[in-house]
Amino acid sequence: MQITQFVIDLFATYFASYTHFAYKYVPRLPVLGDCAGDESAAIIGCALLTWYLVLFIQFYHKTYKADAERKANGVNGTANRSGVK
Repeated sequence: MQITQFVIDLFATYFASYTHFAYKYVPRLPVLGDCAGDESAAIIGCALLTWYLVLFIQFYHKTYKADAERKANGVNGTANRSGVK
């Protein structure tokens, strides 16, 4: 659910950044108008949200996918004291 939220946030942020930069620097591209805001804030916002998405996907794979693989391999985190599998 949170990964989907990041993707939606990225889409909105990239779309607003594209609209502003295209309106200001390449007016022949199709846009819906201009957006208010600072250009450096748009660039930093896009980079920050993208980095958060990458970090969250890494966390998801490390936490949830690794657990599924451990369970599939019979590793449950408890010691086998009897020596028998």
